[in-house]
Amino acid sequence: MKKLLQIEWLKQSSFAGFNVLLIIHFFLFALTILGVSAASTNGVSLGGALFKFPNAWSVVPWIASWFNLFLGLIAIIITGNEFSYKTFRQQVLCGQSRSNIISGKVIMLGVLSIYAFILTFITTSVVGLIYTTDYDLVSFWDGSEIMLVYFVQTFAYMAMGMMISTLIRNNALSIVLYLCYALFVEWIFRLIINAFTTSSITEFFPIKIISNLTPLPDFLNMLTSTAGMTIEGGGAPNVGLSQEAFVSPPMDISVTVPIAIAYIAIFLFITYYSANKKNL
Repeated sequence: MKKLLQIEWLKQSSFAGFNVLLIIHFFLFALTILGVSAASTNGVSLGGALFKFPNAWSVVPWIASWFNLFLGLIAIIITGNEFSYKTFRQQVLCGQSRSNIISGKVIMLGVLSIYAFILTFITTSVVGLIYTTDYDLVSFWDGSEIMLVYFVQTFAYMAMGMMISTLIRNNALSIVLYLCYALFVEWIFRLIINAFTTSSITEFFPIKIISNLTPLPDFLNMLTSTAGMTIEGGGAPNVGLSQEAFVSPPMDISVTVPIAIAYIAIFLFITYYSANKKNL
C-alpha cells in the first residue's frame, strides 16, 4: 500500500492541475465560510447563529459537502489522465497490474478524503470556538460524530467520479455526465417516479443517499434561537426564511451510512471490472 501511494503521489504532485484544483477547493471553501460568518440578516449575525457549538458541527460539514462535487471532479481528472496520456497502458506494459493501478487511485482518494476531513474538522473547531462564549469539553464534541459521516460522503462522491471516468475514459465527457447526473438527472428521475408511484424507492437513489449523509441544518431554529425567540412562541423574527424551505426531516444515519458504503463498494467494483476488462 505504501509503495502504491508513493507512486500515485509522485504522479499527482508533479501534475500542476492537481495542485491548482486543490488550492481552488481550499480557498473557495474558506471564502464561503468567511462570507457566511461576516453576513447578517435583520440584525442577526449568521456567524453567531450558525457557527456556535453545537450548530457548527452540522452547518460547516453541510457547507463542505457542496465542495465534495469539486473533489469528485479531481477524482475524474486524475483517473482520466491515465487514459488520456496513455500512462495506464504504459504502466501495464511495464509490468504493473491493472488492479494495482486502480488501487493506487483508491488510496489517493482516501488521502483526499482525509484532507477534506481535516480541513472541515479544523474549520468547524476554529469557528465554533470563536462564536461560542459558553462551552465545555462535552459541548465541544456534541454533534461531532457527523464528521465520520462526512468522510464517508466525501469518499463516495470521489468513488463515483472515478467510476465514471474509468467507464468513459474522456475527461470532458466524464465531467459533464458526472455533474449532470449529480445535479439534474437523478432529481428528474425521482420526480418522474414519484409522480406515478407512491413507492419510497427514490429515497435510495445514490445521490439522494450520499447527499443526505450531511442533511440540511435547521437554519430557522438556529436563527430564532440566537435572536432570543422561539418558533412555538409565534415570535420568530423576519429573517427572510421559511420553515418548509430550510428545515429538513431528520435522517436515520444507521440506514443511510450502510447504504452509502454499499454504493461505494458498487462504484469500486465497477471501476475495477472496467479497468480489467476493457481494452487499453
